[in-house]
Amino acid sequence: MGTAPRGRPRLDLDTSTPAGLLGSKVRRMRDARGWTPKQLADEVFSNESLIRKLERGQASPSEGLVAKLDKVFEAGDELNELWPLLAIKTVTEYAEGFLDHQKRAKKIQEYSQVVPGLFQTHDYAFALAESMSFVNGRDPVAVAESRVERQAILTGPSAPWFLAVLDEAAIRRVVGSKSVMVEQLEHLIKLSERPRIEVHVLSFGETVPAVLTGSLSVLTMRSGTTVAYTEGPSTGRMFQGSEADSYAVLYDRVLSSALPKTRSIELIRAVIEEYSK
Repeated sequence: MGTAPRGRPRLDLDTSTPAGLLGSKVRRMRDARGWTPKQLADEVFSNESLIRKLERGQASPSEGLVAKLDKVFEAGDELNELWPLLAIKTVTEYAEGFLDHQKRAKKIQEYSQVVPGLFQTHDYAFALAESMSFVNGRDPVAVAESRVERQAILTGPSAPWFLAVLDEAAIRRVVGSKSVMVEQLEHLIKLSERPRIEVHVLSFGETVPAVLTGSLSVLTMRSGTTVAYTEGPSTGRMFQGSEADSYAVLYDRVLSSALPKTRSIELIRAVIEEYSK
């Protein structure tokens, strides 16, 4: 067992908050092993910046990262048990209910003006989250890791059917860099090859109902009920019952205006060529 690294005194964390409590525990466990933040980051395949922020109670770690920390420290679920209290820091409050329904849905239908979270590559998710971090204060690394982890619902025998309609802006507006976009668009093509996933593009020549200024998701649950969710830059709302059914009809209108699957993939390939020049 190592000794705590020497350095200038560190301020005590407010352990009355979930983030502060987790940070203090991680820092204590790291010190007990004589590791630097960089060494701990290497152990859990993360990065030093996130570990430092986590120890200061300033980061919102993903569930996966907390699990890795618990395992590497052999903490016996001492850290894992804090995750339910931290989850609210990982996604905004208004989205939690929707995300819980999403992972249990048998069919997901989504219209979005950016690439949907379940389709995002890590670098695209990071760049998108970083562009919004000055508004919402969320850690881009934690956001990206959380989104990638949620994508596990797209694999396995219980994977949902997913029909996505992407506004043409989602494939043409550069997020991060052109190389990030090429990787993201190539990932979309690979996803579209899966039997339960369809990717459509709503071209600029088509009109969108005025109410769709952000994204729309329509979930069909295994019970047969419908849940709808709309989201803008800083607001979101979930609908059930007759209101959700109305949004399902609205989604069908958008889907009917989108390019067929084959033509959509052809357009995505053409945009990749433009970015690769």
